[in-house]
Amino acid sequence: LPEVAVHIDTSGSMSQEEITACVSETLGILDTFIPERLHFLACDAGFHDAESGDVMPNSIIVKDRHEMMNPQVVIQELIEGLAGGGGTSFVPTFNYVEANRNIRLVIVMTDGYGAFPEVEKWQHFPTFWVSTENGLDLDAYPFGRAVRM
Repeated sequence: LPEVAVHIDTSGSMSQEEITACVSETLGILDTFIPERLHFLACDAGFHDAESGDVMPNSIIVKDRHEMMNPQVVIQELIEGLAGGGGTSFVPTFNYVEANRNIRLVIVMTDGYGAFPEVEKWQHFPTFWVSTENGLDLDAYPFGRAVRM
């Protein structure tokens, strides 16, 4: 895989069970495919520092391929960085992708209830929406391909 951004929705509408399932799916991706670089984004309406809860726009975990040879260690670091509990917006993730032009694929794990970025701007960008069991109807995602977790 090329550079990939994985967004896990940590908003208040996501249960701990759903967030755990998202982390498990991320581990499955890393067990199967090791991207050139992984940009891991835990986001509700913004990116948060796991310790203070403060909004930290640059508080994102980035791992190169050689750092992901042991996916269990990477996943543990990702879990420690999870923070959120507020509203939901996918806009910060897509703003991040726009600023990091080497990212070629976005995987968003979510219930889908949130603010989406401009459809016209992103409709042709490779995006997978991995929706939770009780999430938004798959045909309601405005662009990309949606699948049920």
